[in-house]
Amino acid sequence: MNKRIAAVLLVLSLIGLAAFAQDQSVNHDGFTKFNDRDWGVTFNVSGIINDISVSSLEDVNGNPAIQIRKFIKPNLAVRAGFGLNSFRIESDLVDSIGVARQSYDSTYRRTDFFIQPAIEYHFPGTKRLDPYVGAGLTIGTVGKEDIEVTRVLTDTTGSGTLTRNYDMPGGFTFGTNVIIGFNYFIAEQFALGAEYQLGFVSQRSGGDFTIVTQEDPISGASTTRRETGSNRTTNSGFRLNSTVGVTLSYFFNKPKKSS
Repeated sequence: MNKRIAAVLLVLSLIGLAAFAQDQSVNHDGFTKFNDRDWGVTFNVSGIINDISVSSLEDVNGNPAIQIRKFIKPNLAVRAGFGLNSFRIESDLVDSIGVARQSYDSTYRRTDFFIQPAIEYHFPGTKRLDPYVGAGLTIGTVGKEDIEVTRVLTDTTGSGTLTRNYDMPGGFTFGTNVIIGFNYFIAEQFALGAEYQLGFVSQRSGGDFTIVTQEDPISGASTTRRETGSNRTTNSGFRLNSTVGVTLSYFFNKPKKSS
């Protein structure tokens, strides 16, 4: 674990213990942690020791994600983490082979998805400390990779084209986990916190792939080649990790209409 994050977790833990020792009663009037039916949104916090910054959470694929909570009872909340990352990468390269001009065009496409539903039980805690436990599922997919590479070779006699398409399978992640965490409220409805998850995770990636190559040479007949194969990796086991590390949470609700 990063030493800075470990130091922050230690400081937050000591603050929470100190608050608990000073105030063992339930939340006092005049200070609001969160209310029944509140919504909450959570972000990652990094650089607390030096330059503080706030960023989105990361899903099981390492992509940006968002986490929201909804309190259904004063001490019970449901939450979900969502991640969706769809990208298309294009690159162009031009060079030469002798007197011939050679150009490369490539396109890479993939879409990843992640969802992590969970339920949390919040203990009474103190005026500022909000400890909780929970349980949830982790479901993630790594989309299949669609890669297209085109090479065009041009000389004084004409142009020849070679196109290669890669159809590479994706993968998925599935897991169940228990959650242990706390929020420490530094202001009304604003909290810093930390969270750990322990659970079983199974990941599989790869599978049957196809590579199709079509060549139209400067001279001669066109050819098409099709290659198939399989490359699959599966791993599973129990893991302990700080999936959201140090967090910043804000709780809110719609104003109630006056009667």
